[in-house]
Amino acid sequence: MRVSEGFRALPNMFAYCVHIGDWNHTIATIVKRSFESVAAWADVWEKLRALVEFFKNSESRSVCMFNLRKLKLTELLPLFKSFGATFVRWRYETICQAICDVLSLQDFCVSHLRVDFFQRQQRKGAKLLAEILVACKDRAFWCWLHTMAPLARTLAKTRRWGNGCACHEEDFQKGRTVACCWTSRRLGEAREYAAKSVAKLRGLEGALVAAAATRVAARAAAGVPTVAAAAAGPLMLA
Repeated sequence: MRVSEGFRALPNMFAYCVHIGDWNHTIATIVKRSFESVAAWADVWEKLRALVEFFKNSESRSVCMFNLRKLKLTELLPLFKSFGATFVRWRYETICQAICDVLSLQDFCVSHLRVDFFQRQQRKGAKLLAEILVACKDRAFWCWLHTMAPLARTLAKTRRWGNGCACHEEDFQKGRTVACCWTSRRLGEAREYAAKSVAKLRGLEGALVAAAATRVAARAAAGVPTVAAAAAGPLMLA
């Protein structure tokens, strides 16, 4: 069907009224394929999962806060009052918050977390405790999180954009709930926005290559068997 340019440009016609179908699932699939293209991702994911499971537990956070008071590190206490990261929804829709929330606790995990903090839990949660202690000591794991964070933020912003509307752009990017008849009716803007997002993602490739090399070097220094830097590889953004 042929439609004149003038008719198509009307703000209440065609692309401006059409919902972007299945936007959340599409972006989450891009995140999944990108992250899973990294040979080291399975290891990173298991460590991230363990830390989210641990800090999501209010009892674990209470123990951390108790010991921070004993160590007179009260400036870190606000970090443990709540922990929003979760994998309850499909995990690639929540991966950005998981990465950012765990990174906010890096200083505590690397410098202050000790096994003797959790003497009462060592029997009940011994396996999980062992997993998080391994994660906390893994320099390459933290390197990957810092590298993945900008990628995750860019894709999370893209996902929120598709769920929002031009008239409430700032509200949606800040995670506010908005009731608007134009929500997700952004097909007319989608191509241009997607091109800008892809350009941002390609700008991260250099950092991803460097992170792959750093991870390999860190594992080699620790005496952990590893693969070649190319196999540990950057994300596949093509």
